[in-house]
Amino acid sequence: MPLCESSVRATRSRSTHLLFSALLLAISLSNELTAQTTTSGGLTGVVTDPRHAVVLGAQIEIEEQSKGTTQSTKTDREGVYRFYFLAPGRYTLAVFETRAEW
Repeated sequence: MPLCESSVRATRSRSTHLLFSALLLAISLSNELTAQTTTSGGLTGVVTDPRHAVVLGAQIEIEEQSKGTTQSTKTDREGVYRFYFLAPGRYTLAVFETRAEW
């Protein structure tokens, strides 16, 4: 019987060790995956005229100064523009009002 009891203890010890190792591995892998995501942000704003009325369809351009890359969008019916997934850095924003000719 003593041989069987020590065998049970060894099995429990191995099981506990295996469980602890698997848990430690899962935690370390989740930290590595988190570290591999890119950091980005966004920019949202509203374009208004001097009378504080929203400007619909204004052309908005944003240029990343270090790379010279440009993205563009237009304001919606509420004068809102949005840029998503911007990398950290310095940007220049330009607004071009679209004028309708009558």
